[in-house]
Amino acid sequence: GWGVQNCVFGFQHDYSGKHPVEEGSAAEINRTSILGGTYGLYAWSEGHPRIKATSSFIRAGTIAVMAGQSSGPDAQYIDLYDCDVVVDYDRYPSAGVGTTTVAGLCARGGVLRMFGGSITVRGSKKMHGAVGAWASCFGAEPWLWDWPYKYLYDVRCRVDPNGAKEWYDVLGDVGTTEVFGGTG
Repeated sequence: GWGVQNCVFGFQHDYSGKHPVEEGSAAEINRTSILGGTYGLYAWSEGHPRIKATSSFIRAGTIAVMAGQSSGPDAQYIDLYDCDVVVDYDRYPSAGVGTTTVAGLCARGGVLRMFGGSITVRGSKKMHGAVGAWASCFGAEPWLWDWPYKYLYDVRCRVDPNGAKEWYDVLGDVGTTEVFGGTG
């Protein structure tokens, strides 16, 4: 490989218990370029963290922005303002994440919002699906809750299946997904 870090920026659960994410932790990035093999920007931890990204370029091989903690409606909060999100499974090596779908955004819990900007996803014949913005709990069924919450405001979305069997600009397998304006 060419040295792409697998998970680049975010909050991760500490399985050792020595360094848990503190309650209310927050991070903010502005005009930052991120390239991750599996995830670019992510929250997958305890502590109900908040991430705000503004005018940033976030790329990854599997899921560029992951709201991964699926423990409830307030598991994490991720807000993107005028960011460009790109996923290309064939171009950026990935360690895989237990899914057969690549996605620009994925919400498993909490709240994920995107204001302006764009999502560009290039699928792969090696993956079953390609999705611009996705709400999923990777097969945790039946799903009885209205979370995760995913909101898109004036986002431009383009998905090229590139051999994937299924592709969607927006897919809400679980929770609440709302789209206001935008293209795709």
